[in-house]
Amino acid sequence: MHLTRLHYACLTAWLLILISAPAAADDVQAEIERYVKACVDVEQFMGAVLVVNDDRELLARGFGLANVELEVANTTKTKFRLGSITKQFTAMAIMVLAEQGKLTVDDPVARHLNDTPDAWNDVTIHHLLSHTSGIPNFTSFPEYAATMMLPSTPSQTIARFKDKPLEFTPGEKFAYSNSGYIVLGAIIEKVSGKSYEEFLNEAIFEPLEMRDTGYDHHDQILARRAAGYDQRDGGVVNAAFIDMSVPFAAGALYSTVDDLKRWDQALRAAKLVSAESLARMFTPVKSDYGYGWQIETRCDHQAMSHGGGINGFATYLIRIPDKQALVVVLSNVVSHRPARMAVDLTSILLKEPYKLPRARHAVELDPSAFDGLVGVYRLSPELQLTITREDNRLFSAVSERSKDELFPESETEFFYKAVDAQITFVRDHKGRATRLILHQGGADTVGVRGEADRGAVTQARRRIFGVKISPLCEELRKRAQLDETAGVLVVKVFPGTTAADAGLQPGDILLSINGSRVVDVAAFLAQVAEIQDGYMVAVETVRDGQKSIKQATMKSRLRETSD
Repeated sequence: MHLTRLHYACLTAWLLILISAPAAADDVQAEIERYVKACVDVEQFMGAVLVVNDDRELLARGFGLANVELEVANTTKTKFRLGSITKQFTAMAIMVLAEQGKLTVDDPVARHLNDTPDAWNDVTIHHLLSHTSGIPNFTSFPEYAATMMLPSTPSQTIARFKDKPLEFTPGEKFAYSNSGYIVLGAIIEKVSGKSYEEFLNEAIFEPLEMRDTGYDHHDQILARRAAGYDQRDGGVVNAAFIDMSVPFAAGALYSTVDDLKRWDQALRAAKLVSAESLARMFTPVKSDYGYGWQIETRCDHQAMSHGGGINGFATYLIRIPDKQALVVVLSNVVSHRPARMAVDLTSILLKEPYKLPRARHAVELDPSAFDGLVGVYRLSPELQLTITREDNRLFSAVSERSKDELFPESETEFFYKAVDAQITFVRDHKGRATRLILHQGGADTVGVRGEADRGAVTQARRRIFGVKISPLCEELRKRAQLDETAGVLVVKVFPGTTAADAGLQPGDILLSINGSRVVDVAAFLAQVAEIQDGYMVAVETVRDGQKSIKQATMKSRLRETSD
């Protein structure tokens, strides 16, 4: 498995809104254009992008080629495979059936499917929707690369994982599982008496006039369908084949940016199910995940998002209903750019800090600069990154069969050429790296060096200090009377952590730790990674416009769950 498979300004017066809105919108639109142009020029982005704010379309355009061999351009009408964005449609189908009285989300799976294993007796539809079932993810099995090419009925796919032990007690933890959504698709078919494809067409796509959305079949002639590509040696190659019966209700749909705009509008208007059903879909269960959606708070606004990745395609969608904002990035090249692009474009709308894509250039380093970097860094309970050195070259690997070279920009900053990702090494006073931060897909993930206890990992991923944080938008900076670079926003505080001991609360703006200013998310992660257990931590915050300093002793109260 290569690294490419790794997988979050409000104006205060009506008069000011009336006077400033058009000019402000034009400025935002120009900034969006500049950002996307940089993605195309620097990173050769191919796909389609839609940005909507205040129900106004700021950008809707295709970039690059839908078919490289035939030189056919991408447009807003080009059909892209959605990958896991499919899951939100599967979740909606379940809610439609619930409102029809044919099931409830609290039903055990065994009530609707025959021959389920005894281990699934306590697994409910709710657990499947929220990835809390404990059913292992079949796309992570070693044999998946071979089986993905073979036609498979839902029953045949379920047979690949149904007799494997659960990874945890249902409801105990969050673990992303494509398997759970395959089971949901089978339930939809059993309860509705129709195929998954037929039911979604009748219950969702036809009522919403989403005429360019459907279940993809490789053998059918489909107008304006994009071909999918992988990256190799600075160019693209045709993606490996996958039979679309395999991803099924977890990832088999295709759509366009135009149709996904119709989808967003239908959700805002509650056209398919009641507001109560939508509220349940959009209520986080664990790890900020609801039913087919990741739910977060950005700049005091609820943001709903999901990404997708399937052979030859990468996708990402973010919607902020109370701003009538939507960002959709669909690409027919496998990479993490769509996720980062969607996150950054949303940052532009919210006036949060972001970074323009830039060309990266390797520098020559003294050989001693590589000392202290080699080692194993755990990124998650299941995933570790191994850093090795060959003469004066540095490599990383996530498995025995993968190895990608890292190129230095400085003694601590390295980047990949094979994938859109970078690594920051955090060194101690002796120059030895104790942590690394993987920057990929708009997210920053901390890797803990050494054979760390697996329970430490969730804490290390944005939570070493016991908080989840986000960049600080202009609205909150103005409210707290801060300059443009100060602070990060505390989104969540985890009980029993140093952050809780220091009296932090969601909504606090964290300005500094031990007198050192926190200027961005990555800097916060690097800074916190250097704080040792037992050290007194002085935390400066702004709450309700008032600055204060709290103190607490740094403690490693490790958490395996992330609720």
